Amino acid sequence: MIIIGLDAAVQDKDIGCVLGNYSEGSLKLLGKWERKQPLTDFITDGIKESEKAILAIDAPLGWPVSFRKILNTHSAGLSLDTDPELFFKRQTDLDIRQRFKKWPLEISADRIARTAFFTLNRIGKIEKDLDYKLNLLWSIQDLEKYGMLEVYPAATLLSLGFSIKGYKKDNAPARDKLYDQLKKIYNFNNFESIDLTTIDHDFDALVCCLACVDFIEGKSLPPAKIDSDIKEEGWIWVKGRNDH
Repeated sequence: MIIIGLDAAVQDKDIGCVLGNYSEGSLKLLGKWERKQPLTDFITDGIKESEKAILAIDAPLGWPVSFRKILNTHSAGLSLDTDPELFFKRQTDLDIRQRFKKWPLEISADRIARTAFFTLNRIGKIEKDLDYKLNLLWSIQDLEKYGMLEVYPAATLLSLGFSIKGYKKDNAPARDKLYDQLKKIYNFNNFESIDLTTIDHDFDALVCCLACVDFIEGKSLPPAKIDSDIKEEGWIWVKGRNDH
């Protein structure tokens, strides 16, 4: 099964994308996006020759239900009679905060909304090229051929008991340390010696892949109830703290 980890962003320079092949509990890393071709072509080429594939994306893929419903009938100057937490945050955001004491960026209030916009359009381009709909997965049993899920590298690292302080930007030594720690937990092979720690976006894309491994192996925690609201908002798939 092909796994593609995508650390999404608006601009190419801020995107990381890693391709791997998962089989019998092991992830073999096959390559990363080097910006020599359009991102959507890299992803499509990685998916189309495989029988099954999952795109694991670090970006919100839906908006809070309350936010969408209220703005649908709102006019300028009218008050907003609603709970601000439910207006600005999805149920999965509240869940991540409760479990890991960290807030994901708010798609209805932060610049991450632009990332979501461009990511969803890129997904549309990939679907057109594949001639196949990438449905959101709610269990590995849902996967018929190709699918996608939302992940959050920071929460995945926190779930393992790792410190995430200062591992971004130019701090490659911190990422080297995290990489070595991940190797002790996950069975993944980097035979091609792909550099995944010099650039923080590449490292996050690797963690997206590993979060997908957790999902495949049934270790990620699902919503308490998968109802229509959850399906509209989306869900961040991450396992319980120190569950390894």
